[in-house]
Parts: sequence; C-alpha cells; structure tokens
Amino acid sequence: MRVINLREFAVDVLPSDTIYTIKTDMDKAPKNDTLGLYRASYEVFKDDGALVLYCEHLQTVKYRHPPSATV
Repeated sequence: MRVINLREFAVDVLPSDTIYTIKTDMDKAPKNDTLGLYRASYEVFKDDGALVLYCEHLQTVKYRHPPSATV
C-alpha cells in the first residue's frame, strides 16, 4: 500500500476537473458505556472514473442514547 502526502493525489487533478466522492460505512463498535467507534471509507474519483484518493476515517463518537440509559 502506498502512503501519499496529504497534499498529493494519486492521479493528477486539475482545477477544471470534476470530482465526486463515495462514502462507505464500514464498521460500528462499542468502546465503552458512553462512547463508540465508527469507521468509514472515502473514495474520490475524477469525472473519467480514475480513483484519485482513498482514505479511511476512524472516529470516536458519543452515544446519543447510551445503551445503559433508561427512557
């Protein structure tokens, strides 16, 4: 797997290019009683279908309604 600089795309992207993003929810898992882990991937494509950027985002999130809370 190639690690790229944060300011570098895998393919040349010009200001006139149209790009679009596909987000995929990959995983949700409990961390503790009040927090969970969420993982998503992002794929950025040029208008010709060339993949220019791929990244995965791992985020710690606070439960809106913790499982242990009673309503």
